[in-house]
Amino acid sequence: MCACVCECVSQNLGEEGTAYVVEALAFNNTCLALDLSNNGIARLGTGAMCQVLPTCSLQTLVLSTNSVGDEGAELLAKTISGACMCVCACLCVCWWVSECGWAALMQDSELCKH
Repeated sequence: MCACVCECVSQNLGEEGTAYVVEALAFNNTCLALDLSNNGIARLGTGAMCQVLPTCSLQTLVLSTNSVGDEGAELLAKTISGACMCVCACLCVCWWVSECGWAALMQDSELCKH
């Protein structure tokens, strides 16, 4: 089995397009890294991603320059720590993530904050 890296940077996915990516991840066990930077992903897209994270093979998830927000950041942290996953989620330059969101990420999981 070959591992793959998927770069979907600046594709204007938005919440709806992210739902399609999530659906594809549910049936994919070879994608180890996914870069969804700058795609207009907000709370709903982050929530959808969190539904599939415990069952997919991702080890790296990049959501930089999206509007994840505190609620999305907290949900991501809880999902990763609750499933005892080894996922590095890069959220640099994520809009609408305040100190509360970053605190949840740092407290609940081992996420990259680069």
